[in-house]
Amino acid sequence: MSSETVEDTVLVLDVSRSMARRDVAPSRLLASKQALLEFSRKKLAASTQHKIGLVTFGEKGAKLLFLTNDLAKVEAGIEGTTIEGNVSYAGSAIAMGIQMHVDMLRQISGKVSRMLVFSDGRLSRNTAMDPLQMAKLAHGLGIHVDVVCVGEGSPEDTLGQVASITGGAFKNAADAADLPAIVDGLVKILPESTREYLKSKKPMLADLAGELVSEAELTPAQKELFGKMTEAERHKCLICFKSDCMVCKQPFAACGRHCPNCMYPLHGHCAAQWAMSDKKSGGSNVFRCPHCFYLIKVPASQALAVEDAAGGRPLRVAPPKAARPGAEAPAEAPVEAPAAPQPRGIDLAARVTPQEIGPDILATAVCPACGEPFEDEPFLYECPNLDCNALFHPKCFEKLAAGRGNLTCKRCGQVLRKVD
Repeated sequence: MSSETVEDTVLVLDVSRSMARRDVAPSRLLASKQALLEFSRKKLAASTQHKIGLVTFGEKGAKLLFLTNDLAKVEAGIEGTTIEGNVSYAGSAIAMGIQMHVDMLRQISGKVSRMLVFSDGRLSRNTAMDPLQMAKLAHGLGIHVDVVCVGEGSPEDTLGQVASITGGAFKNAADAADLPAIVDGLVKILPESTREYLKSKKPMLADLAGELVSEAELTPAQKELFGKMTEAERHKCLICFKSDCMVCKQPFAACGRHCPNCMYPLHGHCAAQWAMSDKKSGGSNVFRCPHCFYLIKVPASQALAVEDAAGGRPLRVAPPKAARPGAEAPAEAPVEAPAAPQPRGIDLAARVTPQEIGPDILATAVCPACGEPFEDEPFLYECPNLDCNALFHPKCFEKLAAGRGNLTCKRCGQVLRKVD
């Protein structure tokens, strides 16, 4: 096994109107883009095991490229960026970079997580995604953030504090001639002492795990992947190889969910059994997908139902190597549990403010209705199901509730009743 140190770096580029200024030739944005191109070329030339992602921020944050070692894609992403908007919301962009790193850690651990922010430091007013709060979250996840201020900047400014909070470097490029040396320093692998410190900050697997998703809450990218699957691949559980759940006896539409990474199907109760049998997962409701090994958690209610059915003992399931579409069901079927109760109406919690929810949750949350993150909403709607707690944009929720008093949560399927 290679002992090579592998780093994943998310590039965070400011594309707000102030980046068009020409005090740094040929402009702040163009000089930044050239520096990021040089960084990417040198980083991937050093090792193809490194990966690079790209996020921009102006009027809103945007994920342009997930972590990859394809230099052509990285170059195209950087070269395609343009000025967008008069405001500069850095907090949402840092949050998106955090999401990328968490998603990568769910797939494979052991990498060093870095972010490299290029901005002129002219940030807009604080929002729910305050840059300093996001820096504290990144630090807690073991993510190292370096900042290059293109133009006149100070370590005392907001982005300087972001770098300081995470143990990163703050570099000021008042002239384009300053950038080559800065890039050469940032390309280097972090010192061993820094890597060990970041490793000590990495969260437990249970804290990183993603959630199983229903077909109603798929993102556009997930829908595209789902559309390429056959009907059997979509609705035959990877663990019990059946469409109907062998625990709750309900059809896949009621009990079934999908791995958010590969989209392969799993009954919620079968997934709970698998998690109970996986002692390396880090939690009784956490497991790795039998198909792609992505780290996932199942709702606590389903984990408890399976544990109760087994008298508190983990149920036996087929070993991972047998988990393939088209195989016969395991010889020993799971212990049956009572049929799950039908969803009942529950009150939707009154409006909640971003301050009540907290920046740590907002940083990685997305609206189940539209798949977009939250930035500057004065309030949100929250599903009160403790196994769900989905958050909705006001416009998305009002659209779901239009013309009727009740609606179904796009994440957990509970029937919600609007509370004014």
